[in-house]
Amino acid sequence: ALGCEIGRGSYGRVYRATRIADGLAVAIKMLPTDSDNEVSILTAEVCREIESLRRCKSEHVLRYLSSHTLESELWIVTELCDAGSLVDIMRAR
Repeated sequence: ALGCEIGRGSYGRVYRATRIADGLAVAIKMLPTDSDNEVSILTAEVCREIESLRRCKSEHVLRYLSSHTLESELWIVTELCDAGSLVDIMRAR
């Protein structure tokens, strides 16, 4: 179930959500995938990011769970970091 927006950047939005299958709290990054050339380049970069996350098995990196294309958006599902973004953590110090 999709929850509230927890972040926004130049490439898209991030929402808190709950995985219905097991109730796990997750983050969903939503990125536009329309035919604009800049977005096409971004999509290639995002595909590389997904592959890197998929292969990474570190307790220090968010765990990649899945990705889905819905209408004109790519949804990347990762575990949720309740502490906020790295920028949020650095600002708090």
